Amino acid sequence: MRICQRGEQEGLKRAVHGSLGALAVVCLVYNAVAWCQRHERHLAANVLLYGVLVAFEQRKVRHHRCIKQ
Repeated sequence: MRICQRGEQEGLKRAVHGSLGALAVVCLVYNAVAWCQRHERHLAANVLLYGVLVAFEQRKVRHHRCIKQ
């Protein structure tokens, strides 16, 4: 697929990763608030997981911003 090539459709790739990052932030905030109220182990694990995902998606957005089309 052409979209999988470096330098192709970088704006679209950036938008997809940005959208996923925004959704991950919403999930992170929800789980953090829920953990503050209930202190359940799985909520703490979710906060960690979504925190890592947010960082990953930020890195991917920066990566696609730096590639010239």
